[in-house]
Amino acid sequence: MVLVNENKQVIKINPAFKKKTRYKEIDLRNKPIHSIHLPQSDYLPLPSSTDSTFEENHEREIILKLKNGNLKRLRLETVPLHRTKTVSYYAYIYKEIHPLAYQDPLTSLPNRRCFENCLYKSFMQKADREKDAAILFVDLDRFKFINDTLGHKYGDKLLQMSAQRMKAVLRNKDIVARLGGDEFVCLLPDIITKRETEEIANRILKTLSKPFHLFNQEIRITASIGISLYPLDGDDPESLITNADIAMYRAKQHGKNQIKWFKAEDHARGYEKFVLENHLRKALCHNQFSLVYQPQIDLQQDEISGVEALIRWDHPDLGLISPNDFIPLAEETGLIMEIGEWVLKEACRQNKEWQDRGYKPLKIAVNLSAVQLTQGDLPETIRLILQEIGLEPKWLEVEITESMIFQNVDGAIRILHQLKDMGLHISIDDFGTGYSSLSYLVKLPIDILKIDRSFIKEIETNRKLPLVTSSIITMAHSMDMKVIAEGVETVGQLQEMTNQACDTVQGYIFSKPLIPAKLEKLLQELN
Repeated sequence: MVLVNENKQVIKINPAFKKKTRYKEIDLRNKPIHSIHLPQSDYLPLPSSTDSTFEENHEREIILKLKNGNLKRLRLETVPLHRTKTVSYYAYIYKEIHPLAYQDPLTSLPNRRCFENCLYKSFMQKADREKDAAILFVDLDRFKFINDTLGHKYGDKLLQMSAQRMKAVLRNKDIVARLGGDEFVCLLPDIITKRETEEIANRILKTLSKPFHLFNQEIRITASIGISLYPLDGDDPESLITNADIAMYRAKQHGKNQIKWFKAEDHARGYEKFVLENHLRKALCHNQFSLVYQPQIDLQQDEISGVEALIRWDHPDLGLISPNDFIPLAEETGLIMEIGEWVLKEACRQNKEWQDRGYKPLKIAVNLSAVQLTQGDLPETIRLILQEIGLEPKWLEVEITESMIFQNVDGAIRILHQLKDMGLHISIDDFGTGYSSLSYLVKLPIDILKIDRSFIKEIETNRKLPLVTSSIITMAHSMDMKVIAEGVETVGQLQEMTNQACDTVQGYIFSKPLIPAKLEKLLQELN
């Protein structure tokens, strides 16, 4: 225990503190108590003698510098002892932290608290050294999907095995810790070159990309790694871990399963992401989302046979925000479930309103996210929406992508069959850009294939592309599927699709996505 005055000056230390820290009273008397605390762990201001909270105790963790220069993390309780008109006294009581508090219980790796201690000690030792240290922030790609789909039993085992693999490829002096969830950090001390750091990071990527065998089931994952350097990218644990995290997020944005170094401009991107996430959480409540509808033209009947609903976000200050910017963030934060349900409900509501106002019934297509497709209650959610609005299932089409199916083939097959049994139409979006496996087309109740716009864009200049699209159309028709060509913008592209007997086209040659009022005007003109 240490007795201090209201100016935080040491008055007296007890024998237990002397034994624990090796300080003598003469070493500290009349000195600021925080001279033996690391700056980052500076304690909260003491209550004044007139403050109503004077009688309250305060407690938190601090890092104490011992007399021999070593660091020790302790619990510090500040207790008001006595006050007079002129002076107040406080007891600073330092308490040991239980060893288990430094260990992650699932993986037995060091936890964040222990890792930060290691960083502080490493920084203190490097004061007179020329070598740097590197921080690797490792995040397992698709872990949340595996955990949600297969269950926590699989997720926990995957984390344990990932921890073991990372330890096995690190050097003896390196440290790997688990921050929480699927996030790990590594300390690489005594780094001489960036190449050395990248070699270690690549070893981690390689070992984590090998198949995991969990309870007789093979699982494959990848990882994204962000790297920050001490002291170039920060001189304290918090900033270094944060900067490595920001770099890791950039690795995910660039396709995952790769390494990215922290760059100073990443701070701005990280802040923009933070701001965007906060705005995204408020967007639904503040009615900032809307839907636009792009017509789909039946080439045989020469009429609008359906529309695709597309979400737009019009922020009052930031203006129109691209779905490419906020949909990935919504999936990452889990907000995609609320947003996806809103899109389904709003699209169905608008379609029913058009029918009630006498417009010819149209099929409306809604894009599902990968997260929605993993939810076992998706069919029930859609059933309740249709029931509430009074829209017949045959006027709703759900679009999925090839990659979504292969994230969980069995689950996708089950859910899509349930939706088909309800009377919905099901389409594969962006066909030809993913796995394009014929085996899943046989198993899935697909009604429509949508040829990706990348094939249509160059169909007039690339002689091979007409052969590709023609093969897709012929195959689809032989399996009783309809075909929609996306991104049709020129007369030549339209003519090619007409010649190949494509059923439906969608693109700017007919119309851009329209707000409801403009689509209604177009429907009136056509009628």
